[in-house]
Amino acid sequence: MDAGTTYSAIVGNVIKQLRDDRSISQGDMAEKMDISQAAWSKLENGKSTLSASQLAKVADFLSVPTHQIIRYADDAKKNFKAEGMKVTYDNKEADKLGLMLLGAAAIGAIIATIVMAKK
Repeated sequence: MDAGTTYSAIVGNVIKQLRDDRSISQGDMAEKMDISQAAWSKLENGKSTLSASQLAKVADFLSVPTHQIIRYADDAKKNFKAEGMKVTYDNKEADKLGLMLLGAAAIGAIIATIVMAKK
């Protein structure tokens, strides 16, 4: 079974890293986005996906350009692929491919390295 992740999980973890860097709680983000904290947690964990307008709103709240979030996610995707891991675009595809999805800690460690290196 191949190891991998979803692009939504990567984007969610990028946002989590940026949120943590600014000492903003999940509750504060959820309130700003007008959703529950549980719903926000699903976005950060890649179990739900952000719309383009939600992504722009998150970027505004975190004071980063929207393209920077995508750039960090794309850099992480490239790193995952270089390590021989698969990146899929939805959980159904991951199930179909029989991927063993990486945990949030593993994804977060790679993303933290990328975000910190870009500062």
